[in-house]
Amino acid sequence: MDTAAAEDAYTSEQVMVEPMFAQAQPHDLFVADRHDAVCRLFLCVHDRSVHFVIREHLPQLILKELRRAKRTGRIETGVVGEQPVEVTDGKTQRRLQLRRVIVKLDEATEKGETEIRLLTNLPARVNAKKIARLYRRRWSSERHFDLLKNALHGQVESLGQPRASIFALCLSMVASNALAVVQGALTTTHGEDETDKLSGYYLADEIAGNDRAVDALVPQAEFDRLSGQSAKRFGNWCRSVARQIRPQAFSAHPRGPKRSPPKRASGKHRDHDSTHRLLQEDKQRC
Repeated sequence: MDTAAAEDAYTSEQVMVEPMFAQAQPHDLFVADRHDAVCRLFLCVHDRSVHFVIREHLPQLILKELRRAKRTGRIETGVVGEQPVEVTDGKTQRRLQLRRVIVKLDEATEKGETEIRLLTNLPARVNAKKIARLYRRRWSSERHFDLLKNALHGQVESLGQPRASIFALCLSMVASNALAVVQGALTTTHGEDETDKLSGYYLADEIAGNDRAVDALVPQAEFDRLSGQSAKRFGNWCRSVARQIRPQAFSAHPRGPKRSPPKRASGKHRDHDSTHRLLQEDKQRC
């Protein structure tokens, strides 16, 4: 898992993500939200033979439609269309032809949006419906970050040092990788239908609650033996343990009808400080 972090809360996400795009390997695929819909990022990725699916954000783009949109079918959430477009970098005037995938939603989003527009440089052999479904899976990342912040304590509000906050978040990411091994073992032994119902919170709570017992009851020699195994043998051991687990004990409770969130007050006229900058200013005064 690659991570980009900054101590300064005012650092632009577009600036932070550039190094990650720059180190991408050919045929990698980025799926991102509209905040990354910037032409220079498109060009950076495209020049490295890297693919992307990024939600369109017109205020940040110089975009020209080359032909009218054509319907290509429908997916679970709406009708899918596609059209060729061209984006231009305002500084270099470089142009890049892309595919625009349009999903006309059956139901509007919480913000009242009736369409989702995606920009991609994937080849034509990857059909528009597949691209639309791929973007829908991006919401699993949003749920994953909720797991990182809450169940795995990646966001500790009492930490007053930016570096400590970043360290805590990165530790929660490492923990989530270990949890992914557990989920993978459960999937291969009990099937996706069961593991799709699993609650990350309940799994994390079970591991945290039994950590001391495992440390006290399992001798160090057993940990040494497992750490020396090959990946294949360790995977077999994980599956043998997973067979003894009852996934239903860790299933998430079905949620009720989704309620509209309360209207958020604008933060335009409220002060927002960067802890990093406040600490820097304090050092200068000293």
